[in-house]
Amino acid sequence: MTRTTKNLCGGALLGALAAACGGGGSGSPTTPNGGATPPPVANPPRPAPAPTPDPRIGLAPGPVTRYTIKVRTVNAGEREPEADAQGRYIVHPGERVDFDSTQKNAGGEICQWNNSPEWTVNRHACPQEANCANGVVFRRGSSQPFLLKTTIQQTGGFTIEASIDGVVSNTLEILSTN
Repeated sequence: MTRTTKNLCGGALLGALAAACGGGGSGSPTTPNGGATPPPVANPPRPAPAPTPDPRIGLAPGPVTRYTIKVRTVNAGEREPEADAQGRYIVHPGERVDFDSTQKNAGGEICQWNNSPEWTVNRHACPQEANCANGVVFRRGSSQPFLLKTTIQQTGGFTIEASIDGVVSNTLEILSTN
């Protein structure tokens, strides 16, 4: 055998080994089980989300005759809200304080309402994502109209009230101290 023939045979042998080991050749990629990779599948279209059901369904009929607000949580339950001897809730700068509200009819049942609650700070409207009460409190955004979410910014006092369908709530006095 000549040197050229030996080189050709050796090259052919290396090419066959490389192909057998999965390297070097062209063609379709393979999966671990040796079959060809299936073509990509297009994602099916997502169905439109279902509309949010009316939260008033299942509640007693109105009209609203009593509307009550309360401190719901301080720092997501880190501590219970505490009132001083004058009935003011004591909070501190940096705390997140959330308020909750409940509307009831003449029978004392939680009932249906017509318009979403309107919250006030120091008897003034306080829009979401805004400082109120001279910067003492910041009103955070919320998708739940019956909750008022705030962050205490500095020391000072302020009041919280809300109204729904013309019925004004009780007034909460808040005092922010160091």
